[in-house]
Amino acid sequence: RHLGAEVFATASEGKWDVLRGLGLDGDHIASSRDVGFEEKFRAVTGGRGVDVVLNALAGEFVDASLRITAPGGRFLEMGKTDIR
Repeated sequence: RHLGAEVFATASEGKWDVLRGLGLDGDHIASSRDVGFEEKFRAVTGGRGVDVVLNALAGEFVDASLRITAPGGRFLEMGKTDIR
């Protein structure tokens, strides 16, 4: 956000207060326990998706994260569970 990036985050609901404390609002926070973040973030971005995905999820969550990566965007994998 320091450089003007619009930040979206997924986390378990127990961590949402921390994200709110960092300045994220409800439109920019979604659960990391289901793939509903894909539809939510796509709606918030007007269907465009996001420019950078920093991923540490696995399985169907990786697929959802790839689908919300905007055209020309970057997908960065941090996890070691689902190395494709």
